[in-house]
Amino acid sequence: MASVVNDVLAPRLIGRPAADVEALWFELVNWGERHGDQGVFTMGLSGVDLALWDLRGKRAGASICELLGGPVTDSLPAYASLPWLRSADLVLRETTRAVEAGFRAVKLHEIDPDFTALLRREFDDDLTIMVDALQRLMELFFAAGAEFVLPGVHGLPEKISSLEEVSGLDRLRFRPTDFTLAGNHAFGSTRMHGDGRFGVVDEDGRCHDTENLYIADTGVLPRSPSVNPMLTTMALAHRTASRLAERV
Repeated sequence: MASVVNDVLAPRLIGRPAADVEALWFELVNWGERHGDQGVFTMGLSGVDLALWDLRGKRAGASICELLGGPVTDSLPAYASLPWLRSADLVLRETTRAVEAGFRAVKLHEIDPDFTALLRREFDDDLTIMVDALQRLMELFFAAGAEFVLPGVHGLPEKISSLEEVSGLDRLRFRPTDFTLAGNHAFGSTRMHGDGRFGVVDEDGRCHDTENLYIADTGVLPRSPSVNPMLTTMALAHRTASRLAERV
């Protein structure tokens, strides 16, 4: 990864305005497509993105939070997101380690209810346990206007077309091998481009074909970078909100 940063990315950044975080990120993403859209290149790009935002904050004498509009709360609850462990002993050990570190909530990637039952017996109601919930996700999709959902789960219909078909999924038991796709980050689904022939929204996040509709999430990125460019995404959302505020 150090080689990616030093030998691939740095030569294209040296001498450029460090404050142009967003422009540099888009340029590197488009240029770096030849290296693939995941792996060490995108991990190195994520580090560069964070470093540029950190530099911008230091030069301004302010935190990145302040640059993006300031905090809206004094504190936020945190949870420990555990990796795939696939072992009851490992799940219990890592959850115990998270609790001892001060976390009061964990997210499991194991979907077998035996794992959640194990933690509930061990920690009672003192611990919040989160898992990826298929039924709730599909309910959200339909509430947002989806015409159909492709669940990608063995044993379910290939295409679900109504909320009624979703009812009862939370009572089913699945095996890890039943899932071919559980969900994904919505990168690039509403691509930003100044020309409506090539993008859904313009540079301010305003939809080309729908009046008074703005999009301010990762959908405006050109493609999935495989790692989260969180600060750039927040900055884009902040810029979109600012442009919108100027028009109302």
